[in-house]
Order: sequence, then structure tokens, then C-alpha cells
Amino acid sequence: MTILTANLKHLYQCRGAWFWHLIILCQMPAFFLSRDSNLGYLLVSLFSGILVASLQKEILSKPFSFCLPRHEQIPRRLFLRVGVVINGLLACMYIFHSAVGFPSVIFVVIAGGVVGMLVYLFSVSVTFSDLQSDKILTGVLVISLFIIIAKRWDRIIQKMIVSDPLVVICLGLLLCVLVWRRLGSKSLRREYCGKVVSGIFDGFNKKKLEKLKQAKLAEKLKNKPDLLKTSSAVERYFLSRIRQAEPGGLQQHIWGCLYKTFGILLSKRRQEWMKNIMLVMGMLCFLCYMPRRIHNILFFAAGIIVINMNLWVHSSLSVSGGRRERFWSALTLAVAAGILLTVLPVILAMSTHLLEIVMPQVTIKGEEYTFHSIGLKLSFMPLLVVPFVLALGLIFHKKPMLKMMFLMGTVYLLMFLRFAIKKNALNQFVEIWPMLVVVLLLCIWGGFIWVLRHISMRCCLVNQGR
Repeated sequence: MTILTANLKHLYQCRGAWFWHLIILCQMPAFFLSRDSNLGYLLVSLFSGILVASLQKEILSKPFSFCLPRHEQIPRRLFLRVGVVINGLLACMYIFHSAVGFPSVIFVVIAGGVVGMLVYLFSVSVTFSDLQSDKILTGVLVISLFIIIAKRWDRIIQKMIVSDPLVVICLGLLLCVLVWRRLGSKSLRREYCGKVVSGIFDGFNKKKLEKLKQAKLAEKLKNKPDLLKTSSAVERYFLSRIRQAEPGGLQQHIWGCLYKTFGILLSKRRQEWMKNIMLVMGMLCFLCYMPRRIHNILFFAAGIIVINMNLWVHSSLSVSGGRRERFWSALTLAVAAGILLTVLPVILAMSTHLLEIVMPQVTIKGEEYTFHSIGLKLSFMPLLVVPFVLALGLIFHKKPMLKMMFLMGTVYLLMFLRFAIKKNALNQFVEIWPMLVVVLLLCIWGGFIWVLRHISMRCCLVNQGR
């Protein structure tokens, strides 16, 4: 067995890889729904590149891999062979394109494969490196895909592949060669040797997640020694409340948990607050120039913010309060987070109504983009999303990947219901909307309180590591 063959075995022997195979399989119907004007197969190329690069990054983090003969060339050869096979098969969909005849269909298939290979190699390059420049490049890629999907520019790329395949082949191969040469850099391979690296399978490994968290925190503290330093004003405020409470009582424990959760966040310097505010306002303005159907994402962002929030129910030692104290402090934190993450999006949405008066109309390549303010119809959504996500975090405390899978399944179910509901049924649904919101709030918060009480009062709250 060659080294290359041994590396290929990880694609089906790794337990976490099967989860990503399922994700890739879910993207397959995307390009069968619209045969003549869809680039859904690029999603398969994108996720395949992330999967293969993550596996190689895990292997290169082991120092023993550098002792194998000629192992320095294995990652690039593996990337090339997997990419050629996957994108070659996916590009065959152009054989059935209605606007292409037999002689020219060969060049169209090659052009489609080259575009897929370019997306594949780019995702490999970004996943394979943790450099700051690649993080910026990843953000640019996400924003570009967001714009392409929103404005349906995939039809333009599809038309270029069909009408000018030779131009696409030449430009695509040139870019593929540039990315290929970058993947052969020795510094890129040595970057992970002997280090704890983050992969796409870490959700199944609780110990690995703890190591990654500690390694990232140590790196941040090395660059910014005062990162976890609490400002004197914030410290005086919380400590005064803790001292005023009864020693060892419930109120003292609640103030201590609030201090642990919000103390460092409120201690950020004025420059950092201004930088974050400018970043949020820039993203908000970009969102308001997009179609109105995308604006409601602002009220669902609370789920991403609290997805890793610690309610301080579990601890490594049983010295941080009793079960009653942990229950009420966790409930207080959840209510505070729900109120805070409801008020902030409402303030941001209201600010767009003022910005709508002064923001200009932008014209890019003949297309006009108008600034639209964000409505407040779904401003209650954070109060539904926060307890739901926090309840999942408590249920799947030791299995973060199952939590992510459950959240993804819920999102896909909501999207399916949104498209499945008929128009007349939707009108009847809107008539009972206020009463339904009240019922949902009571049910979700009641479910969260029940889960929190069951875990706080009956489950083991001490995580003992060996």
C-alpha cells in the first residue's frame, strides 16, 4: 500500500467524514432542479475541498508524518486526484444541456470541470491555511457567494461556460496553477507540525475542543496580555453588588455569574468598541442594500451569538454553588441575554429608518441598489431563538456536533415549511399571528425552564477529566 492510498482511506474510515458525506449528498439535488441554469454542483466542489483539506491538516499536525519518505508531495497529489475525479464527474451534467451540440459539448464539459476545480482548489487553500490573509479571503468569498446567490449572477457564469468555453478554460487553468503552486509551499506544511489544529471533525471529540480552546486563548494572551483584564470601573460595580449580598446566598451567586459572563465584555476599550460598532454598521448597510427577504437575518443572528454561551451550570469542581444557585443564575443569564439580544437588533433596525433618508442609491454595472430600512415585524424572534439554542446547549453539553446537526435540521425544516405553505393558508396563518407568538413564547421558555431545572436538579454537574 502506498502513502497516497493510505491517505485516501481516511475519506471513508474517519467517522466524522461520513457526516460531511451526508452534507455533500444534500447538495446534489441543487443542480438537478434547474438543468440549464444552475451552478449547484459548485457547492459539492466547495464542501469536498473543505473535507479533503481538513483531513490532510489533521495528518500534517502529527510530527511522524514528516518522517515518511516523499510525504511532502502527498497532499498536493491527493488534492489533485480527488479534485479531478469529483469535478470531472460533476461537469458531465453539461452533456444534457439543451443549448449545446455534440462537437462543442466536449469543451463545455471541460470548462465546467475547470470552474469546479478552481472552486475546489480555492476551498482547499483556504481550509489548509490559518493565516490572517486567508481569513480575510474567506470573508470576501462568503460575501461574494452571498451577492451571487442574491442577485442570481450564477446565470452569467453559466452563460460564459456555455458560450465561451475556451476563454473559461484558459483563465481557469491559469488560476488553478497559481493555487497549485501555493499549496506546494513548505512553510504551509510546516505550519501545523506538532500543533493542535482545528478540523471539521472536532465536534465529536470533547477533549480536542478543550485543547483547541486553551491553545487559542494562550495565543491571544501572548499577543494581547490585557485581553482578559477587567476594567476598574466594571470590577468595582460588580464587586460592590457581590459584597452587599448575603455571603454564600443566592443573590451573591447570581451577581458572580453575571460578572463572569459580562465583566470582560464590558471592559473592552473605547477603540475596540468603536471598531466593532463601525464593523456592525458597515455590515448593516450592506444588508440593507440587499433584497428585503434577506433583512430578517438580523433577528436570527442571536442564535449564532449564544450558540457557545456558558450558563455556568456545569463545572470541573463542585465548589461553585449548589443546584438551586446554578438553576437561578443560569435562568437569570438566559433572560438577560434574551433581553439584550432583542433590544440591540431593534435599535439597529430603527437606525436604518434614519439612514434611509440620507443613504444614496448605488448603481453598479447598470443595476440600481436602493437602501431599504429593516422592518420590526420579526423583532420578537431573539426571544424565541435564545432559549431554544440554550436548551440545546444544555441537552447536548458533551456532544456539540449533535447540537449543530439538530440546529441545521431545524433550519432546513423551517425553510421547507416556508416553501410548502400555500398562499391562502399563509393568509390565514397571518390572522392568528399575535396569538401564535404568545403561545410560542410560553412554550419555548417553558421548555427551556423545564430542561434547565431537570439538568440542574437531577443530573451530574461536575465534569471530571482523567
